[in-house]
Amino acid sequence: MEEVACPKCHSAYLKRTQLPNCSLLHWVLNPGLAVNELILGQRIPKLTFECRSCQLPYAERNFIPCPSCNTLHDSRVWTGRNGIGNWLGLICPTCSARIPCLWNLTSLLILLLLSPVWYLPYRLYFKDRRVSPPTGAIPDSAMITPKTSVRMGFFFGAMMWVAVSLVPTLVRYARVGTFDFYALLFGAGVCLLAGATFGILMHFTLNRKGGKRGG
Repeated sequence: MEEVACPKCHSAYLKRTQLPNCSLLHWVLNPGLAVNELILGQRIPKLTFECRSCQLPYAERNFIPCPSCNTLHDSRVWTGRNGIGNWLGLICPTCSARIPCLWNLTSLLILLLLSPVWYLPYRLYFKDRRVSPPTGAIPDSAMITPKTSVRMGFFFGAMMWVAVSLVPTLVRYARVGTFDFYALLFGAGVCLLAGATFGILMHFTLNRKGGKRGG
């Protein structure tokens, strides 16, 4: 997209968010987020735009572009129920094309190991299957409360604990017959700290308002 303007205030003062952005690198490198991708079907677009002129919370001035029809979509389209089940990628509500998304490296490794199971079904059926675009009204984006931030942090930490602590411990138990209970406790502490950090960052990020420069 050569020329991009905010759909709300028509300002051209938009910030591009793409790799090597730190938050996107975190999505790509964190092994725990493979659970979000492979089980929940949560996907992150390769490119988003943040309007720096709108005096609105972050969620209301963050837009996802479709390279096929050059439409800027409100990122809140892919929240709630529309935020899960997107294993084949995000689907443009305007032209039904697939929007390029990132892949977590651990997800790619797991998919590579399991390729004999999923490759043929994907090639023969899912690859060219028409996926319905997201439906429903864009939800109201009230300010993120501390309670919401705690829930987000707890969920994030729990997903990390399952992926990097519980699953490896169970695999080790199945292979050698020893159950490392202390590894689970240590992993719980680390993931609790990571979840709390994530919740705090999300609280301040999503409540941050724009309006740094006129349109």
